[in-house]
Amino acid sequence: MAWRDLLIAVVVSQIVWFLNLLHYTPIIESWNVILRNTYPVEIILGCTGIQSIAVMLGVVGAVPTTHRQKVLAFLIVAPTIYILNILRNVFVIIAYTEQWFPYYPEIAGTPASPGFESFFWARNVIAELLALFVLLIIASGLFTLIPRLRSCAIELFPLYLDDWKTTFGRRRWVHKDG
Repeated sequence: MAWRDLLIAVVVSQIVWFLNLLHYTPIIESWNVILRNTYPVEIILGCTGIQSIAVMLGVVGAVPTTHRQKVLAFLIVAPTIYILNILRNVFVIIAYTEQWFPYYPEIAGTPASPGFESFFWARNVIAELLALFVLLIIASGLFTLIPRLRSCAIELFPLYLDDWKTTFGRRRWVHKDG
């Protein structure tokens, strides 16, 4: 079994454990598919939180730090994101399989899958906004732990702002025919 599949399998087992704890009994349809109320949810590598952990630790690795700062940064980032990601998956599965958000299918871009709107709103809107909020809190903690990281972020901000202005502010969108 590849490391990727092992990580996915571990996440599936933890999600199932947590769903059972909350009395939302799931069925494991296959090694990475959780079924509830006839709605299947496939857990893929993107559902494990590994990418967010890697990005945040990569940012920390971009500036000089002490050994102590590296260890504390790892402890701030990895367990926090991993545990919150399990909770995020549990929320999305419950919201989807209980059909909490069956609103605006035209916005959700509903495919042939009935009930997809609840999945869309739970995963792509609510969970993503909460994840952004949590990542900002984690970044704040990292800035406190590693002041040089904060300085680096402050130095980068004007570059991103200038790029944003160039792309969206000063440029005029002209139709090719006109």
